[in-house]
Amino acid sequence: MRAIDLQNPRDLAAVLPGTDVRMILCGHAHHAGASALAGFPVWIAPATAHRAELLSPAGRARGRAGAALTRVDVYPDAVVAAAEPLEETELLMDTDERTLTEAMQAAARR
Repeated sequence: MRAIDLQNPRDLAAVLPGTDVRMILCGHAHHAGASALAGFPVWIAPATAHRAELLSPAGRARGRAGAALTRVDVYPDAVVAAAEPLEETELLMDTDERTLTEAMQAAARR
């Protein structure tokens, strides 16, 4: 993966302060990930084709079926990025927002 890393990260880091940049979005690594550059969050978007097996044996590169997209929510005081797999999986929960919020608040009080 080092071959496709940003070649001059210091150059980018030097121009970020004082801008309206809130998060750096990049991709084509076939896996989701997060980092930081000059104090700015970096989100590595997953691929929409297949995923890289990050725990491949030493000296091997493996790809697995499975694709995902990135959802980015921009708020006045935060930016949140999350990967959402595109394949169908077993549904484990289906509840309305109010019930979920109440359950989370009750758990936080414990």
